[in-house]
Amino acid sequence: MRKSVIIRRVCFFDCPQVWILRRYRDYSLAESWYGRIFIKTYYVLSPKLIKRFGERKWFKESCKIVLDRMVSILQEQGYEDTAYKDRVW
Repeated sequence: MRKSVIIRRVCFFDCPQVWILRRYRDYSLAESWYGRIFIKTYYVLSPKLIKRFGERKWFKESCKIVLDRMVSILQEQGYEDTAYKDRVW
């Protein structure tokens, strides 16, 4: 099981917004070498950021603002918000 990551822990847990972001990760970011580096970096840094700032209100609010905007953009681009199971690599 993965350690807690920002998106799940701070902002959304498992819901339509997370499903949109997972689809973006799996079908857009993961298709390029720089996207895969971003994903790996995110999973390395995210637990550390959660440990240090996860309970701080400013951190949660900042993450939520950024992620809400990102989800909105992805929805406009056609990413679905239906239930999604992570792609197996």
